[in-house]
Amino acid sequence: MIKNKCIVRRRPYIHEVGVEPHYLYVICSQNTLLIGLVYNTTKTILARIDTASTDFSMFLRRGSDGSGGSSRSRNMGDKVDSFMQKVVGAITRYSVGVKNFKGYIIGTTPQLLSKLLPAMDVRMINEILKILDIRKTNMRGFNDAIEQSRDVAFFSLVRQEEILEQFFVEISEAGNTMWVSGLKSCCKMLKYRLVDTLLVAEDLIVDLRTVDPTMKNTMVHFADWIADHNESYNVNFVEKISSESIHRERFVNGYEGISARVHS
Repeated sequence: MIKNKCIVRRRPYIHEVGVEPHYLYVICSQNTLLIGLVYNTTKTILARIDTASTDFSMFLRRGSDGSGGSSRSRNMGDKVDSFMQKVVGAITRYSVGVKNFKGYIIGTTPQLLSKLLPAMDVRMINEILKILDIRKTNMRGFNDAIEQSRDVAFFSLVRQEEILEQFFVEISEAGNTMWVSGLKSCCKMLKYRLVDTLLVAEDLIVDLRTVDPTMKNTMVHFADWIADHNESYNVNFVEKISSESIHRERFVNGYEGISARVHS
């Protein structure tokens, strides 16, 4: 699991009847960029790009990040960043329209990961379900991806349960000042940009006038809406509570399906 400052869960985890969960698999090595789909025990290669002759490969062999003082180093860094933007663009294009898309499995090295993550937006980062270090696993493309896909569907849900369990512990502690619950209280905290972490039931529908009286009378799925507007409210972490969660009923009935942890 990666650690990043802002994690925003946006895509609903909906299982379509008759459609297997699909995962976009990305292998980024020194010589090859491979993008494909893995579902059940089936694999499909969508794109294969040879990077051996690019400036990107030169960056890897030299071990430089382009942050040196020379104009040549800076130029190399710019080329690497530009290449990574193209990589992210390709990943995005191939994930659009995939039915029952669950997220990304990334196979790469720490060196490449350090360049790939900054090129992604927070929503894409949050859809990364697993990162595999290909230096250690000696994996061979999709064969390893198939094995990983057997349990990755449960990865986000398990992580979500851990977050909720920690939430229940913290909010029950005497003298708790970290968490507030309920739509009105949370919207008040959002108004003053005081929310660090927001837990929201995925089916919570909200009139935007509750958030801001000057807004139009628009009903939205609040978890998706706040994921798109988190920066406007200084929110670092949004967790959409799935209807499949074993703690969902307790969270919805006891806390109105929304709770906010304030900035420390």
